[in-house]
Amino acid sequence: RNIAAHFLAGAKDRNFFQPMLSPFITYRLEKDYRVGPIHISMSRKSRSRLKGNLAEVLHLMNLANQTGKFIEYRLWNDIRDDMLNRDDIDVTPEITEQFMSLLSGPSRLGELLLRLHEVGVLDKLIVGMDHARCLLQFNSYHKYTVDEHSIRAVTRATQFASREDELGRVYRSINDLSL
Repeated sequence: RNIAAHFLAGAKDRNFFQPMLSPFITYRLEKDYRVGPIHISMSRKSRSRLKGNLAEVLHLMNLANQTGKFIEYRLWNDIRDDMLNRDDIDVTPEITEQFMSLLSGPSRLGELLLRLHEVGVLDKLIVGMDHARCLLQFNSYHKYTVDEHSIRAVTRATQFASREDELGRVYRSINDLSL
C-alpha cells in the first residue's frame, strides 16, 4: 500500500502554472515554511535542517496539523529517506515536547502517526512500538496487526471531536489530549 501510494504521488503531473502562481497563492510561515492551498513545504536550502533532526521533523508535522495541510510529497520523501537510514536518533526533551504537542492537536493525528510509523520514528518515541510492529493476534477477532490497530484506534478517537452527541462533548472538554 505504501509503495503504491508513494509511486502515485511521485508520478502525478505537476501543474504547469504552479511555479508561476506559487508566489501569489502561498504564504510564508516561520521564515522557512511555505503554505499553499494544499501543501506545506520548505525551500530547498532550508530542507537541510531536517536531516537527522527529528525535533524539526515533528515541528513540521505540527505545522501541517495546525494549518490542515499535507506535507509536500517531495519534502516527505526526503524526510522518509533520511529517517529510514538513521539508527542514531536519541529522544531529547525537545523531541518529546514536539511529540507531545503533536499528540495534543488531534485533527489529523492518526495520519501523522501513521507517517511517523512508516519511517520507523514512532518505534523510537513510544516504548514497545517496535515490538508491536507487524505483530499478529491469532484469532478470528483481530484482522489488523497490533501497530495498525493502535493507530486506527487513535484515528477513530480523534474523530470524536466532530461529533455533536455526548461523546463528542466529553471529548472536546478534555483539556490536555496528549495525556
